[in-house]
Amino acid sequence: MLADGLQADGTLIASGVSSVLPTPFFGGLAGDDRKFSHSCVFWNGNVYENTVGMLIGCGKIDWAVNAASGWTPLGASGRLEDCEGNLVRKIDGKTAQEFMHEQLGKAPGEVDLGIVPLATYDQPDNPNFFLRAPSRFDEETGAVALFGSIANGHQVRVCTATRDDVVQGVEHALAALRDTGLEPVAAIVVSCAGRKWVLEDRCHEEVDRVFTALGKKIPLIGFPSFGEIGPFRQADGSYSPVYFHNVTYIICLIGK
Repeated sequence: MLADGLQADGTLIASGVSSVLPTPFFGGLAGDDRKFSHSCVFWNGNVYENTVGMLIGCGKIDWAVNAASGWTPLGASGRLEDCEGNLVRKIDGKTAQEFMHEQLGKAPGEVDLGIVPLATYDQPDNPNFFLRAPSRFDEETGAVALFGSIANGHQVRVCTATRDDVVQGVEHALAALRDTGLEPVAAIVVSCAGRKWVLEDRCHEEVDRVFTALGKKIPLIGFPSFGEIGPFRQADGSYSPVYFHNVTYIICLIGK
């Protein structure tokens, strides 16, 4: 699935589609190379804004999908106490920026936009977390705006990653797909634009790691996104709910 990355709320899209579609799905939001001014979706030769587009397959299609990031939570967790849409005001009785400052050891700033996310746990015992990256810091109130809405009550932890960690996230995504028995013949990738901002001239390594892990080159398509949509593949082969992610790598293998 595809959606307008500047007007859409990926959290609401993932939730809404999940309520009517009884299968895992994946995709991402269109971006504009960090300008944050305009994005759109193309369909049948036409251009659409503020739109969601979906491609649905039916019949016998063998596939497997997973999401991972490479970002590592650090420090203590905190409870989201005052959120409205994508704006986080309070975490554990502190302003959102005060909480991030404590965990990072420095005040968050412009350089951290899009790449120093909050690991978010919708259940205390959930081993998987989805990420929310900051899009704006309000210096007057200490609030943090995120790329995607978030709900009160979730536990969050500040995350960091080196360039090596980001590349390693590709292998984390593929690791859960190795026991599927699937012989991949093609792959679709959605990788966050924020990952590209971190990797810079090492972006090609994401593609290289796929081919290395699979032991062969297969047809592969994909795009850098302003937010990713997809589930985690569980250890028993089932899938988690579909989440909206930031700075995450999603890969779908198609095969037999």
